[in-house]
Amino acid sequence: MSYAVPWSTDAADTTNQRPFRQLLKERRRVLVRALLAELPDAQSETLALRICLGLPMEEVAEMTGAPVNTVYSRLRLAKAALRTRIETDPVLKDMLEV
Repeated sequence: MSYAVPWSTDAADTTNQRPFRQLLKERRRVLVRALLAELPDAQSETLALRICLGLPMEEVAEMTGAPVNTVYSRLRLAKAALRTRIETDPVLKDMLEV
């Protein structure tokens, strides 16, 4: 007997997409927070300030007390770590696929 995992995209109710989309959105939000928590604090903070809040690099540098080049480096490392983590986990890759 097979069954659909509650957070799987295969479990979509085609008659009423809104509740499913809300659930999927919330699951993705939880996954992204968990992934950010796995990063070193400096990288997580930098990524959140730059990507989530959309702050300019100079402002991120000012807020974190780090030189702009260090902010660029932290952002690059955070993105690379997240990409690797997502690409090596089929469930994460499926859940976070756009």
